[in-house]
Amino acid sequence: MRKGQKMPEGLRLKRSEYMKAHPLKYWQGKKRKWYTLSVEGRQRIIEGLKRRKISDKVIAHTAGLNKGKFGKEHPKWTDDKKRPLYQAIRSLFQYKKWRANIFERDNFTCQMCGKRGSDLEADHHPKQFIEIIRGNNIVSVENAIDCKELWLAQGRTFCKPCHQTTFRLSKR
Repeated sequence: MRKGQKMPEGLRLKRSEYMKAHPLKYWQGKKRKWYTLSVEGRQRIIEGLKRRKISDKVIAHTAGLNKGKFGKEHPKWTDDKKRPLYQAIRSLFQYKKWRANIFERDNFTCQMCGKRGSDLEADHHPKQFIEIIRGNNIVSVENAIDCKELWLAQGRTFCKPCHQTTFRLSKR
């Protein structure tokens, strides 16, 4: 039927009987605004959804969807998220001291948005931590301790969201 065309009487009766038997099926896939349904109509839909039964086949299918996709069962799981060398360098006393000095110098304030607090990160500046490691061919913790550029980097204090945006901007 076209828009604006009058519906034949037989079809109208058939549709009204169908809607009485299946109140939820009629609205399936159709867009409707909250004010087009009466309160009684909304209640009938809610009650219909509560009575609706889900088949065992659907339950079995959805139960197996996420099987083996989380944790150690995932095919791309790695035990160490950060590389051990980078982790070892960041756990050095010298690195922690450098980081604390950066925070104190910046008064524990994000240099981009001005946020203060404990959710802060120290950023090597003007070169990134990874660039310093690769540029100086650091392959061990001893090499890292001897590298002056790593400890003399100016550094900046950022909150986590701002630090992520600076990393994205520097990749471009």
